[in-house]
Amino acid sequence: MVIIAGSPQKCCEGVSFADFLVKANFDIIANFEVSRSDIDHHYAVVEYEAKPFVDSYWQLTSNDTREAIESQRYAAHGDGLFGNVVGDTLGMIRLPNDVASEFQKQLPADRPAAGCIHLLCRTLHKWQPETPGSIELASADYRDTLLIYTNY
Repeated sequence: MVIIAGSPQKCCEGVSFADFLVKANFDIIANFEVSRSDIDHHYAVVEYEAKPFVDSYWQLTSNDTREAIESQRYAAHGDGLFGNVVGDTLGMIRLPNDVASEFQKQLPADRPAAGCIHLLCRTLHKWQPETPGSIELASADYRDTLLIYTNY
């Protein structure tokens, strides 16, 4: 656990090993075997290849023409790629035939059989505030950037 002097809040827990913190000139008060096997900044990545006509985050980050078009659509009407969630991901797997149903066995070999609707990882939250933050509207226009008070 890392605590910042002058703050009653716990800033992080189980984020690193003691030797790393010592090298960064942190004083170690106690070294417990908590979260010892966890990975720092663990996250899962799902990648897929989308057809050119499928709206995706890539089109906003790698296609300057499409980004300009979508920026204009959003400014004018509040819709388009910037007006919805473009970060959706879909993970699919192919079950081995010895556990698959008869229907799944009949699918082409390159066809996934099971959709992963939820993805869980071992370390869900390493950083947590002691009290909740808040989100407020900056104005009556929902397109204006929200005021986010994370309390981290």
